[in-house]
Amino acid sequence: MSSQSVLLQLVESLYNTLVESQGWQQFVSMLSRSIGSASIAVHLDDCEARWRDLVPDPTLDPGYERLYEETYVALNLLCASVSHTHSPDFVRSLRSGCLSESLIGVDYARERGLSEQVFYGTGAAISGDCLSTSHVFAFRLKSAGAFTTGELGLLNDLMPYLGRVLQLHRRIARSEWERKACGQILDKLPVGIILLDENAHVMKVNLSAQAISDQRDGLTISPIGLEAALSRESRALQNLIRTAVQARQGSECDSAEGIRVTRPSMKRPLFVLVVRLHPTPSLLGNEGPAAAVLISDPEAQAVNADSVLRRVYGLTHSEARLAHLLLQGKSLEDVALELHITGQTARTHLKRLFSKTDTHRQSELVRLLLISPAILRSV
Repeated sequence: MSSQSVLLQLVESLYNTLVESQGWQQFVSMLSRSIGSASIAVHLDDCEARWRDLVPDPTLDPGYERLYEETYVALNLLCASVSHTHSPDFVRSLRSGCLSESLIGVDYARERGLSEQVFYGTGAAISGDCLSTSHVFAFRLKSAGAFTTGELGLLNDLMPYLGRVLQLHRRIARSEWERKACGQILDKLPVGIILLDENAHVMKVNLSAQAISDQRDGLTISPIGLEAALSRESRALQNLIRTAVQARQGSECDSAEGIRVTRPSMKRPLFVLVVRLHPTPSLLGNEGPAAAVLISDPEAQAVNADSVLRRVYGLTHSEARLAHLLLQGKSLEDVALELHITGQTARTHLKRLFSKTDTHRQSELVRLLLISPAILRSV
């Protein structure tokens, strides 16, 4: 098989790592066979000289890898020679001869199954910046001979593709982290939030919205979308959603539109706000949510944020309890009754709250607390 055909197969295997969970192991095995290596390692070296595997070596016991990192990495010329090389196409045989056991440790070599032999190594810096550098290393025993020019050339030709794939993996990992972080934040909000795509299909439901739907009291999430208990309100809600997801960016429909949804239980109505979002265009069409539905339940209990209020504002337990009850919309008199304290004691606590939060009126205090982290629910 020609070197060009081998390279194409390696590149195909490399890009498969983006979609297959076992892709890296398959790629490493193919690369090992292609360059006659007994072991392949891909590492990330950060600015504090910590090493970690980007690609696990299927031929290596993880315990030996930990032993090497803890004991022998500083003695290995392979690491020292390449760790600060940032050129993605830099490939070289690190020594014209071979690395002796004295450079990596006799005990480590024996535990690796290398007995007391020496071995050849080659390495390349895949990519790097001011914070980290990624490398690929290949090893084989002395009995196999040094890496040939053709084998080194194949590794050299592969480096741009390997660098690009690692870059894509970083972007995917960052996007996944951002998606999970945004989902966790949405679940902490007391307001119900439902994200819809450009076809008005539900993409994401936070915990508050799911709790409102589970009550089946005015608004439910169904396979066809959002439905209100009353058919006329359901039609009005669908019209708002349809207008939002179909609106062009920059149009007058960018403004939010709201509707009150009646509840069969005779509790106060839900307030639903439909907000137009702008999905990101791509070759595959628009990606991401096109609209958000925000649901406010006036009957929902305020999050018990005593511990947060105490830490943020330095409140006592009694002051935090009073603030929490005020957040529920209760009057100072009702708070005093619930806490079994006199009206005078409640007013004393309130004055201390004003002082610690730099507010002067009860309405100002409640407004401050409503926009503080204290409203976030624990998930």
